[in-house]
Amino acid sequence: MKRILFFILTAFSVAATAQTTISGRVTDSQDEALEGCIVAALTPADSSIVGYSMTDSVGRYRISLEHVYPRLLLRLTGFNIKRAYRNIEGRTQRIDWKAEEENMVLREVQVKAQKLWGSRDTLNYLVSAYMKDYDRTIGDVLKELPGISIEENGTIKYQGVAINHFYIEGMDVLQGRYNLATSGIKAEDVATVQVLEHHEHVRALQDQIPPESAAINLKLKKKVKGVWTHSIHLGGGIQTPQSQTSQTQTPQPPLGGAGNVQDVETSGLNQLASPFQLPLAFDLSQNAGDGGSALWDCDAYSMNFGTRGQHVIFYGNGNTGNGSTLGERHYGGIGASAYTLTGVLGASRSPIGSNLRDNLHNLYTQNLRKLNETTQLHYNASYKYDLQRLESYARTSYTMPDGTQLLMTEDASSRQRQHHSEVELQYELNADKRYLSNTLNWTGEWNDGWGTTLTTSDRIRQDARNRVMGLSDRLHWVHRTASGGGFDMSSTASFSRNPQSLAVTDGMTAMQDATLTSARFSTHFSTLKNLTQHRWSITPTASLSTQYMGIESELLHPEVSQGLLGDMHYTHSALSAGATARYVKGGLSLSFDLPLVLGYTTLNNVPYPGEDTDARRLQLQVAPEAALLWRMHDNWTLHGDASYGASENGWSQMLTSYIMSNYRSLNRYKAHIYDSHSLDGRLKLDFKEIFAEVFAYLEARAGRNWSDVMYGSTLDAQGHSVMQAELVPHHSTSYTLNANLRKDINWQTLSLEVNGGYARSNSQYLRQGIVTQYQGDTYSVTAKAGIDLWKGAHLAYDINWSNTLQHSSVADSRISSYRQHASLDVTLLTNRIFLHVNGSHIHNAQLPGRSDYGMMDAKLRLKLWKPVEIEFTASNLLGTRTFVTHQTTDMVEHYAEYHLRPRSFLASVRFNLGKK
Repeated sequence: MKRILFFILTAFSVAATAQTTISGRVTDSQDEALEGCIVAALTPADSSIVGYSMTDSVGRYRISLEHVYPRLLLRLTGFNIKRAYRNIEGRTQRIDWKAEEENMVLREVQVKAQKLWGSRDTLNYLVSAYMKDYDRTIGDVLKELPGISIEENGTIKYQGVAINHFYIEGMDVLQGRYNLATSGIKAEDVATVQVLEHHEHVRALQDQIPPESAAINLKLKKKVKGVWTHSIHLGGGIQTPQSQTSQTQTPQPPLGGAGNVQDVETSGLNQLASPFQLPLAFDLSQNAGDGGSALWDCDAYSMNFGTRGQHVIFYGNGNTGNGSTLGERHYGGIGASAYTLTGVLGASRSPIGSNLRDNLHNLYTQNLRKLNETTQLHYNASYKYDLQRLESYARTSYTMPDGTQLLMTEDASSRQRQHHSEVELQYELNADKRYLSNTLNWTGEWNDGWGTTLTTSDRIRQDARNRVMGLSDRLHWVHRTASGGGFDMSSTASFSRNPQSLAVTDGMTAMQDATLTSARFSTHFSTLKNLTQHRWSITPTASLSTQYMGIESELLHPEVSQGLLGDMHYTHSALSAGATARYVKGGLSLSFDLPLVLGYTTLNNVPYPGEDTDARRLQLQVAPEAALLWRMHDNWTLHGDASYGASENGWSQMLTSYIMSNYRSLNRYKAHIYDSHSLDGRLKLDFKEIFAEVFAYLEARAGRNWSDVMYGSTLDAQGHSVMQAELVPHHSTSYTLNANLRKDINWQTLSLEVNGGYARSNSQYLRQGIVTQYQGDTYSVTAKAGIDLWKGAHLAYDINWSNTLQHSSVADSRISSYRQHASLDVTLLTNRIFLHVNGSHIHNAQLPGRSDYGMMDAKLRLKLWKPVEIEFTASNLLGTRTFVTHQTTDMVEHYAEYHLRPRSFLASVRFNLGKK
């Protein structure tokens, strides 16, 4: 921590002595703003560029220089304007330009458009320069842009940080559901992808310290602006029959760990890494709701991106196991969600291939209407129905305090049905001096779950229900004066009711009912100053929050004789007052926040014999935070933050009655109110050189957590556990280091990327009432490459290697694995026939028996004519039936075997329609 503070102070002293800013505006002879002109600062001696900026839509530019130069040569260039120079003093000043027109005559010259350009805060990617013939959606192109990455659930990141907004022509119609755009907007309809670095959405706050995260803006081609476009995709197919054989009766051998093993096994299960034959409690073909071996995948889009309004309407239905994250909200959501106090302990999803049988319906309508240039109205509605079926086999090995291993196996099948609906209305006024936004959200969710698990000698059936209905409102108001003062106020209020239940039958009889009632209110207020005019500013802040949680529960369980009723009333209120100090000079921004928090908590549980179940506490705390943003150069940016916090344990960790969280776990805590302390620090250095197409970052984190209460489990011979809290002082530390480098080369459109990481943690776990210290180390390397083998053929390859070691005084654990993936895209007939093949190979040296697995898929796409496309998709061509994973956490080794979907074949047709 001392080193971090020393570095921040050193950076502050350096930047305070060396900063030059040159700004101005570029106009033509008619005083019209010129966008896209480049103003560059050069040294007169050798004409080397020391800084540059591109003019925005109103002709403004801004160049910030790290060093001080006695004289500078300023150069103006642009399309169809005459190049101009000015010799100026090397000091902060404003330079306006009146550009002269100059027509360019080109004869027998091939002109290639610049694929990547931009200013200090805005990058522009020319989509046509990155798009391949076989790319269909803008999501296909985004994956290939340097500096941008997309995770499996669709989360878009820039330089390793998730984006904070996704605009289409400067408007955020999707409000976080941008997977609908990346999967629905055709790549050929987008002219430019813009990255807005350090983006602040609220105009009235754009003179404050900007956030670290960026935004993405799609600039569409003129032909699709304000035009309704429609697409319909209809697909159907089959999957090959799954052979059925009788179960073996061979007991399975113990896995992992040293010392004696207490077997808590299920007889009659298959050998790990052998062909998986799950004795299901119900027949998949009759009850899955997925049509047995029949497959279908259908969707329809209707979109309009106009200057006065935007609309995205989507409906999809399928049973291929895809699309469950299509409408996921990546930012901005305030809707209620179901809290799972009790539920089915079922099967899990495979990380490769698919073991999911589902029937999914998605309906989303996102609408934005501009009332005027600063005011807009959002009205959105969504509905999702998802019926999922999963099967998996798991073996978990717990390292006990005496060094022995407790081994437990579970052969599970589960079914989950979800109805989720949401209606949202938002009014937003976003002006230069005023911001007002109010969002009203209603959310309803219905979850039903069923599961069957084979244990040592019994078949356990589970039946769960979970309902939630909630109403939320969020207000954000910013007001600025002409002198730059003002205030920023935000508040959120919500109410939800969440009844849920779990019934366990057959091998054991138990029932849990619980109803949660939640009410929350929070408001935050701070004053503002114009940081561009005041290097130092100190502004007071204040906040108030209140949370109420009421629980009514009833338990019937063979191992619990008391505490059947478990009512609880919990209220926590916090009043915070403090000040935020900010320093801004050129590209350096520092902020220090020092709030004093007065918290009051009341807790009332149902009486329990011989135990105090009520508690009260009034406590004053301090929670300082510091942040650093130093744009040292157009290429280099340094981010940093440090914080100390003391968070109170939540209401769920103070419930003194027994709660059956699942069929084999009981949770019971004590009415102790305590704090968990944390000290965290982070430094991240970003580098970009857009002309050389190089993007890189280096990030280091360190953290320490400590508390006087520790949570642990006590396991019996059948693997049933009781989770409880004990008064045991403990602490943990963690360190991570991550580096990333991406370089694009024009030769054969070669792209290279490498990422390396290291993480260390020192912690303890509480098991059987005994605390055990352990240390974990993880090393990982990921390398990616892409190259055009020839025109119309692109090969992409990536490999990931990781090595995890955990060490304690009683046992050691190690997992070493690697995964490699390759994909080949070939244009068989120009703009007509495209072939895509991808394959993966996974190796885990610590798996017993089979340690290598392979997957292969293929897709053939035909463009019959412009509005019609036909696709043939083949999945799991290698016929891989099972996949096994091996993980370790808190000295618990976990093996899971997944029964993958067999070979499947899908034929589909897509109609792309447009209406002016």
